Amino acid sequence: MTRCIREVVETTNEHYRSEYDLIAQREMAIWAFWMVIVSVGSVVTTGIGIIYVARTLREARETTKAAVRGAIAAEETVKEAREATKAAIDGTEAAFEANAIASRNAERQLRAYVLVESSQVLIDENGLGGVLLTFKNSSQTPAIDLVIACHMKVELVGSLTELEPVQFNPTASKFSVSASGGRDKKVGPVQPSIVGALQSGQSQMIIWGEARYSDIFGRPHWSRFHLVCGGPYGFVHGQTAIVAGSGNDEDKDEE
Repeated sequence: MTRCIREVVETTNEHYRSEYDLIAQREMAIWAFWMVIVSVGSVVTTGIGIIYVARTLREARETTKAAVRGAIAAEETVKEAREATKAAIDGTEAAFEANAIASRNAERQLRAYVLVESSQVLIDENGLGGVLLTFKNSSQTPAIDLVIACHMKVELVGSLTELEPVQFNPTASKFSVSASGGRDKKVGPVQPSIVGALQSGQSQMIIWGEARYSDIFGRPHWSRFHLVCGGPYGFVHGQTAIVAGSGNDEDKDEE
């Protein structure tokens, strides 16, 4: 009797365990189903994220390319602007240089030029002799602060000595010479006996010196002269002195 009851109880317990196992299996199946759903959702979400990131990267790449192209274009623009600026500077410098050259050429054409224009032997009624030098400003503008240093000596023909350096008198008066104007400078006088030696050809008169002046542009200038008379050239009233082969020069304008 007891064994029968135990078998009934065990049979009943086995039935309950089977029910519990079945319920547990069903819950596990439901849980697994939702896990699959969640996994699929995660996969889908991850895929969407990957696609979004890929698009973002592609857009970033395109933006970077556009930025690079913009930078290259900007660099080209800067290069062109630099070249244009250089060309403008070169053009301005060329214009300044051309203007400076034109200005200097105008100054050369307009500035004063003071040179010995003529010379004349003078012998007065007392037999005293000398030479009259005429300096002329052959320009369209005046010469300013003209000062002339002039030396003269008489030596025997065949025993001529070297010319001494030109010396200016610091207290000498300075003059202005108008455009195309002139100024005279008298050399001498020498005694009648010396005039006779000059006329006979025994002696020779040498005249040399320098004229210094400024032009209206404030530039200093000079001209040198070297003349001879008497000896083989004669020494007659009204005669022109001979221009020597050296010692006649003037300053040259710098380029």
